[in-house]
Order: sequence, then C-alpha cells, then structure tokens
Amino acid sequence: PLMGVIPGLKCFIAAVIGGIGDIKGAVIGGFVLGIGEIMLVAFLPDLTGYRDAFAFILLIVILLYKPTGIMGEVIAEKV
Repeated sequence: PLMGVIPGLKCFIAAVIGGIGDIKGAVIGGFVLGIGEIMLVAFLPDLTGYRDAFAFILLIVILLYKPTGIMGEVIAEKV
C-alpha cells in the first residue's frame, strides 16, 4: 500500500517546481530536483538521510519566491 508514495510525491514536486501545465517545465523541474539531490549527497555526505527532506524544502522555497514555478506564467484573471 505504501509502494511508490515517495516517487509519486517527487514527481509532483518536480511538476510544481517546473510549473504546472507545462511539460518542458516539469522536465526542467525534474532535472533541478534530481541534480539538487545528487549534489547534496556529493558535497555533504553526512546529510544522505535528509535526501527526501531536501525535495520538500526546495518545494517550499520555490513556492515562496516563484509560486507559478520556474516556467509557469501568471494568468490574468478574467472579470
């Protein structure tokens, strides 16, 4: 029942980081997330246990500074 929860959440995080609704953005978000995790483990091997937490911290940082994602567009509200 718990098989695939973490990979599924990481896919969602990659899509949000890249920008929901844009395939190129989701791919870029996946690369950013993957490279960021690998760099964390490579440069700080003591933090290997926090690899999954890094994904959630990155999500929070991206949502605070750019809520639409890296490739997301701000859509004007129609009145």
